[in-house]
Amino acid sequence: MLNTKRRALLICGLVVLAAIIASDLYEFFLTNDGVGYYVAEPWKFVYVVMIAVAGGMTAWGISRLAPASQRKLKLTALGGFGILLVGAMAWSGYLLYLFAVTPFDASRVWPWIAATLFCAGAAAVLVWLEFQQVCKRTPK
Repeated sequence: MLNTKRRALLICGLVVLAAIIASDLYEFFLTNDGVGYYVAEPWKFVYVVMIAVAGGMTAWGISRLAPASQRKLKLTALGGFGILLVGAMAWSGYLLYLFAVTPFDASRVWPWIAATLFCAGAAAVLVWLEFQQVCKRTPK
């Protein structure tokens, strides 16, 4: 029974992923004329390729590190991202405070800042949970 549920969830996830990929391909090739964009400005394509190669080499290099080094790198990355999220939350809170004390009508702006604060908070909780899981694991 559990295997069937996992298989169904996997199939649903793959269908959603295939739909997203198909939509992106449609937009790139037909709606936005992505090929024409890169043919008109080939240096931008070279930049994209350089970024992809650098990212692939970085991922390959990280995968070759010792487990203890990978763990330290994960903790450092999660900590840095957590600090960035807390900074975004502090900035959003500061902006909400400014809009609360200013005399003009900010009724169109504050919901967006509140949404940013909420999303950054939710992401911070998820990063914290992942940080705790990585901390609990011991390097092999």
